[in-house]
Amino acid sequence: MEDDSDNTLIGWILGIAVALSVTIALLAGVVGLNAGSEAPATAAPASTPLVAKVYFDSGVTALPADGAAALAPVVDALKANAAARIAISGYHDKTGNPEQNAELAKQRAFAVRDALGAAGVADTRITLRKPQEAQGDGNDREARRVEATVE
Repeated sequence: MEDDSDNTLIGWILGIAVALSVTIALLAGVVGLNAGSEAPATAAPASTPLVAKVYFDSGVTALPADGAAALAPVVDALKANAAARIAISGYHDKTGNPEQNAELAKQRAFAVRDALGAAGVADTRITLRKPQEAQGDGNDREARRVEATVE
């Protein structure tokens, strides 16, 4: 009878040890992934979408000179994952006429969409999405942006 209780106790101890080992190994892997700052953009966890921001000058709808470079990480992510899609949202600052600003934000989003198309992203993978709050908070430069989010 004593042998059965000893075997049960040893079984429990071994089970707990294995569970702890697996938990520690999983946590070490998660910490190891988050610790590396050189991780590629496609390695971002699903809860943290990859977002590229393209900043525009006041009153301008043409893609800025650094626009293609700003979009390069999302283009690479889309090329690496055939199932990924991208959502584009345009924002504007609070200065000037609200209707004109809304049209500026829309035309800027179109410019980003066209740049993605020129980079080889199919139109079927691109969604234009009007943000809940089109006026950006903070400084005017941050407000005059288009966000391209990989989903």
